[in-house]
Amino acid sequence: MNGAPTPAAIDAVNQVRRRAWSTGIKTITVQSEGSGYTAAPRVLVSGGGGSGALAEAIVEEGRVTAVQLLKDPVYGYARGEGYTSAPVIRIEGGEGSGATAVAEVFSTSDALVTAMSQDDFRTFLQQERSRELCFEGLRRYDLMRWHLLVPRLRQVAGDISTMAPSSYQYAALSFKNVQEKHYLFPIPSGDRLLNEKLIQNPGY
Repeated sequence: MNGAPTPAAIDAVNQVRRRAWSTGIKTITVQSEGSGYTAAPRVLVSGGGGSGALAEAIVEEGRVTAVQLLKDPVYGYARGEGYTSAPVIRIEGGEGSGATAVAEVFSTSDALVTAMSQDDFRTFLQQERSRELCFEGLRRYDLMRWHLLVPRLRQVAGDISTMAPSSYQYAALSFKNVQEKHYLFPIPSGDRLLNEKLIQNPGY
C-alpha cells in the first residue's frame, strides 16, 4: 500500500462493515424515574421496524433508575435486529407510575470509515480482521505476515501477568516463550539431508 488509502479501498471496507453492522438497540435511557414502584415493571419494546429486543427495569427506592437489555445466551445482549428507527419503550406495572425511557438504535452510518492516513488505515485493517475473522484460526498467520507476532503475544503475556488471578498465570507462559524464530518453521532434517545446500532458518 503506497500513500493514503484510495476511495475504492475505503469503500471495500465499508461494504463489509455495513453487512456486519448491528441493526439492534444501542442504548435505553431513562428520562423520568417515576415513583411508587414496589416491583420491577414490565418493559415493552415496540415499533421501529425491528423485533427481538428484550429489556428489564431496575428499581431502587420506588423509582426506575435504569432500563437494561436482557442477556441473550447466544448473542450477548438481546438487542434485537432490523430497527430502522428508534422503537417506543413503554414501562408498565410494578404498582408505580411515571417512568419513561427512550431507545437509541445502531445505524449503518455508524459503521462507515472515512479517509485516513496510510499508517492509520493499516492499523485499522489489522484490527478489523481480528473482528471480522475471529474464531477462524487466522490471527496467528496475520500477525506473522505483518511481523507483529512477537510484540503482540508479549503484550498479552504482560496483560495476563498484571490483570489475571494468580491461578491463571501459567497461561502466560506460551505467550512469554514466543521468539523471533517463530516467524518461520524449521526446515526438516530429512529435507536438509536430501539437499545439502539448504540452510536452516535462524534460531533453530
